[in-house]
Amino acid sequence: MSLMDRSTAVPAGAGCALSVGQEALWFLYALAPGSSAYNIAGAVRLDFTADAAALESAALATVAGNSMLNCLFRSARTGPRRLPGAAAPYASVFALRRVGADRLRAAALEASRRPFRLEREAPVRVTLLRPDGGGGDVLVVTAHHIALDNVSHVRLFADLLTAYGRRAGGTDGGTAGAAAGGGAGAGGDTGPGADAGGAYADFVRREQDFLRSPRGESARRHWQRVLGAVPHDPPLAGDLPRPGVYRFAGDQVELAVPDRLTAGAAALAAEANATPFAVLLAVFQLLLYAATGEPLRLLGYPATVRPGARHREATGYYVNTLPFPARVEPDDSFAVLLRRTADELRAALLHRAYPFALMARAAGRPRAADRAGLLGALFVVTEEDPAQVAAASALPAGRSFAAYPLPQQQGQFDLTLQISRRGPATAAVLKYNTSLFTAGAARAVAERYLGLLAAAVEGTLPDRLGGLAPAAAR
Repeated sequence: MSLMDRSTAVPAGAGCALSVGQEALWFLYALAPGSSAYNIAGAVRLDFTADAAALESAALATVAGNSMLNCLFRSARTGPRRLPGAAAPYASVFALRRVGADRLRAAALEASRRPFRLEREAPVRVTLLRPDGGGGDVLVVTAHHIALDNVSHVRLFADLLTAYGRRAGGTDGGTAGAAAGGGAGAGGDTGPGADAGGAYADFVRREQDFLRSPRGESARRHWQRVLGAVPHDPPLAGDLPRPGVYRFAGDQVELAVPDRLTAGAAALAAEANATPFAVLLAVFQLLLYAATGEPLRLLGYPATVRPGARHREATGYYVNTLPFPARVEPDDSFAVLLRRTADELRAALLHRAYPFALMARAAGRPRAADRAGLLGALFVVTEEDPAQVAAASALPAGRSFAAYPLPQQQGQFDLTLQISRRGPATAAVLKYNTSLFTAGAARAVAERYLGLLAAAVEGTLPDRLGGLAPAAAR
């Protein structure tokens, strides 16, 4: 597939410029257009049978009224562009599928993993799965990461359900099953103050101004120093041989994190004047050191770059990956490792607006064909509380939903450890590249992480962390 063929190319200057992060995602899309590694998806199980015509009308109106959703991405001679308003007639936005009850989960996974054709269809898809014999519909909302981050995905879900509530409840003056737009104006029909997607163009301009400013130059030098401190980043080794060309294919294992460990991590952070994130990240560094014996490597973690009140709930890609120099010295104690981790995180936040996509160039690091990019491992902490969506939605009285968890964004890196807080429960989700790890090996990695976390909060780690390295590396 060529992203510069005559059917997709656009004249120079047409459309909207992309952010640096979006350009990087477009590049990854060009490398693997059939991959769903950068799909983000959410699903809920409805406690009622939805009015499919009303839901379709709500989906089309929500997309039509938001320029970040109602768009295509195409190539121009000056670089990729976003074309607002070009996604009509929205043929791919909504689908109702009737499935056997035994096929419901497989159908939800299929809906979340179907790749997008960004140059030909809107970057969002709403699928209503209706099991034979009833039992509650499942609503799956999938988007490509180039258009949405997790914050705006939650907002999209809430806007969609609110628009549906107006139609199903008969309060919007429209009719179920109305044509695309459903009465939506430029700002959509999800209520006063609804985001119309226009804030993202302002974000792109601010990013370019930042990169040309002294602050941008200071941030560039900071990340150049960080990357320069890790001159050799050894590739992670799984139990399978690494292929010559990186494959964006993955799976995941999930383990419950006992409440005593989350509470213990919070208590340990308070004692050390650090954050729980720093504690959990320090243990992740320790995990990789214990597995490989390598004292120095690069990790990554996502950080929000929303620049102010206007962008707080705006639709768009407002996330940046920050590299982290993971260093575990044999003579370190865990207290030393935690202090160094907390200090490094604080310094990084001052420079988090510098786009990750520019860092490899700033450090003079070429891309290796057998690796995902600059980073092989990612650490993430997420909040996945359906109450966030429920609180922002306006469904008719007596209608509700429950979370329907779906695996997603697998294969982006060799390993991604996601600590997922779901209301009162917490899970450790280890996403792994299936070219490098078997399921059994990945589960063993996740179990070892929980074991090291338990040792950290219980104070039973060795005084010298070098004792955890493989014998061959000591």
